[in-house]
Amino acid sequence: MHGRAMRRSRRRVGWLALAVIAVLAAQVSATGSHLRPAAAAAQARKVLWIAMENRSYNAVIGNNAAAPYINGTLVPRGGNATNMHSESHPSLPNYVAMTTGSTQGIADDKNPAAHPLSSASLFSQVDPSWRAYQETMPAACYRRNTTFTAGTQYAVRHNPASYLVAAPISAPRADCNINDEPLGAATMGALANDLAAGQLPEFSFVTPGICHDMHAAPAGLACSPANSTTAGDQWLGQLMPQIFASPDYTSGQLVVFVTWDEGTGGAGIRGMDCLSEQYLSDAGCHIPTLVFSTSVTPGASDGTFFSHYSILKTTEELLGQPTTDLGSNVSDANSMLSAFSL
Repeated sequence: MHGRAMRRSRRRVGWLALAVIAVLAAQVSATGSHLRPAAAAAQARKVLWIAMENRSYNAVIGNNAAAPYINGTLVPRGGNATNMHSESHPSLPNYVAMTTGSTQGIADDKNPAAHPLSSASLFSQVDPSWRAYQETMPAACYRRNTTFTAGTQYAVRHNPASYLVAAPISAPRADCNINDEPLGAATMGALANDLAAGQLPEFSFVTPGICHDMHAAPAGLACSPANSTTAGDQWLGQLMPQIFASPDYTSGQLVVFVTWDEGTGGAGIRGMDCLSEQYLSDAGCHIPTLVFSTSVTPGASDGTFFSHYSILKTTEELLGQPTTDLGSNVSDANSMLSAFSL
């Protein structure tokens, strides 16, 4: 080849290389600083929440003695939201907030008869593709507490679906009697069956019974082990392997959030606004939350300020729902998508 032709050929190769680099740079810029498989977000079509109880961040994360499975297996495998906050105290306002975008003015733990809510919620957004799997609930759409004995450990205040889709009390919606169902046990029953069959709905809300959710056992209820943090850790140790092995999870379709309703200690005032500047450092408002997906970088952690509203917003984003439907608490919340490569 003559010198002039060779120079033209080299210039073409050079321009081609620059074009390839420019395209790659544009792709990196579009996806942000978190490099992740391009198909990860497109594949996520289902979200499952597990709502644990009454533990502040430091009572679980780093507490290897009481929670060896969480710290030894779950934290290294998933994403850790190190600056996650609840909305209020006691339990019920948080469950209502995380599913409706507001505490709805609730500052107590009364039964659905006292709070028959007709608010829009995540359940109504994805209806009918949802399930509330409730351990120890004696019957579908059960709207009362059970007597806390060894066999019945159901607290209706931990089941927001019974407030939101059971109204009015005299005539609950038909889907409450179908979709708000007893979980069974961690290794058998409705949830275990749906996991094994790859038949989870778009949104699943999972609530352990009182002996397994880390809530201190009420008087008259003998839970084993007596350490409620350890009991919850062991229950997660039975359930999470089934989730990780399920077709929905291994195919990249399922994102899982394990969160807590509220912490303990701190001011502990009923109806307090945990998201106000006054309580940002309150231990009772700082809760653990772990995120799992095949796209999450194992052992990732993020210190962005998140709340239950962030989980709700992120779930809406994953399921293709508008993030403005449930109000500004949700639309203004920090999304968790990029933080955990979802």
